[in-house]
Amino acid sequence: MATPNHVFIKQAKEILKGNWRLAIGGYLLYYLLSIVPILIPQIGVFYTIIAGGPFCYGITSFLLAISRNKKVSVISIFTGFEFKNLGRSIGAYFLMVFYMLVGLVLFIIPGVIAFYSYALTFYILVDNPSVGISAALQKSQQLMRGNKKRLFMLGLPFVIFPVFLVFFELTYSIFFSKQIIRINFLPIPYSLEWKVVIKVIEICYAPIYTWLCLASSKFYDDLKLKAIETENA
Repeated sequence: MATPNHVFIKQAKEILKGNWRLAIGGYLLYYLLSIVPILIPQIGVFYTIIAGGPFCYGITSFLLAISRNKKVSVISIFTGFEFKNLGRSIGAYFLMVFYMLVGLVLFIIPGVIAFYSYALTFYILVDNPSVGISAALQKSQQLMRGNKKRLFMLGLPFVIFPVFLVFFELTYSIFFSKQIIRINFLPIPYSLEWKVVIKVIEICYAPIYTWLCLASSKFYDDLKLKAIETENA
């Protein structure tokens, strides 16, 4: 029987009570490092390709440890840059982004399905240092089979504010901003100042994002445990 999502949300809330400074502080550090390409556009693509995967690996390792009540420091955010993890994290990130972009180009829904299919890839890489990229992607697909909607519903209560931000950003672009570019007829703000304002607002939302990430970690552990029980049955 599937564990209700409200259980993961409650578990994550309990974990935050004793670790909120560490968890939120670590997430904020990760977030600030992840928006470097926006602040320094000249290194954007290169930075994203090289650092995107390792930082995803690091924040996953960091929050997964907190969700399991293990001792951890914010230094864990940089574990993706360790030699043994660097290649796997960059490769996994590249393939995940590639599959999602292909899905989005073909049609939006396949891209969303790809996102949820591979959502557990970095958890698997962190938990299994000897597992390769392809095996981690396949394992994520297996665990998420029949569980994509559950993960979507888990994150739904937390995305109201981000959806509002996107709506607000597009509204500002259309009616107020003169510094915009158009991608497939979609107006996108091009002002650096505007992007910084949005990111500052998102930083204020960090506690909610951290809560969601911890709930997702509990979701992963639950699927992992049930998969083991099924194999041993």
